[in-house]
Amino acid sequence: MIDFSDCTIKYTKIYDGLNGKKLAIFYKDELYMLKFPKDNHITGGYASSTINEHISSKIFKSLGFETQDTILGYYDDKVVVACKDFEIGRNRLFNFGKIKNSVLSVSGSSFSDTDLDETLKIIDEQKLIDKDRLKEFYWDMFIADTFIANFNRHNENWGILVNEQNDTCKIAPIYDCGSSLYPKLNNQDIQKYLSHKGSFNDLILNQTTSAVTRFGKKTNPQNFLFSNLNNDILMSLKKINLNINLEKINRIIDEIEIISSDRKEFYKKVIKERKEIILDVAYEKYLSNAKNIYDDEKSLFISKEIMKKSKI
Repeated sequence: MIDFSDCTIKYTKIYDGLNGKKLAIFYKDELYMLKFPKDNHITGGYASSTINEHISSKIFKSLGFETQDTILGYYDDKVVVACKDFEIGRNRLFNFGKIKNSVLSVSGSSFSDTDLDETLKIIDEQKLIDKDRLKEFYWDMFIADTFIANFNRHNENWGILVNEQNDTCKIAPIYDCGSSLYPKLNNQDIQKYLSHKGSFNDLILNQTTSAVTRFGKKTNPQNFLFSNLNNDILMSLKKINLNINLEKINRIIDEIEIISSDRKEFYKKVIKERKEIILDVAYEKYLSNAKNIYDDEKSLFISKEIMKKSKI
């Protein structure tokens, strides 16, 4: 892994965010945001949000998303992740909270509120990105976050990149994924979940909530998918599911030398099971419901035809 300790610091570049300290550095003449964990462990059996930031960014990229480039390394005694700064030239990142505050036609709650219905209204009313494209991206991101168990996607960690020189806008690359794959579980927790299927399934299905809220409560994304598959969500579910390559993701995990073999096994199992018992099951439920509707309509049509013939 790279040692960033002697890299030049750019003190005039300051980053937002609450999860750990951040430092702007130059690495190979390019600007990176160095993200620090909240703690100082460096052991083969421990993972932090910085390690999972790197893994999850690579998984997002494997799913077809434009994603921040990351490099895992050290800074003094800390495991850090260097995230390549995409605010280059005149490009400026506006997170969704700032965009939300600029939409006057929707009266709603605060900058930080993550109510789903309000988010979708803001997407429809904002004027920076085509609303259908932005909505498609939002649901793609929601499905991918569900897949990797990212419990902390909120208004401040996704957004739009604006070029201030020519007034053009595009959706920003995916960033800030460090809350994925249960980074704070210790070795004992990992071993428990690997050896006890009931506890593991409970973790996957019942203990993973999202920062997205509905009716004032955090959503369970898997339960949401099981009961709310409209056409927009279905298209994203199909797209992300087709792009999942478990062998490629397993290689991404295996490349991380600093984490234990048990943790690697756990991450691989989380990925495999979340695909099979959440994404696959949600899609199968949709197909089953669609078939039942088709069968009901077909039966109704046949009944009507029989009644017509009986009257002749």
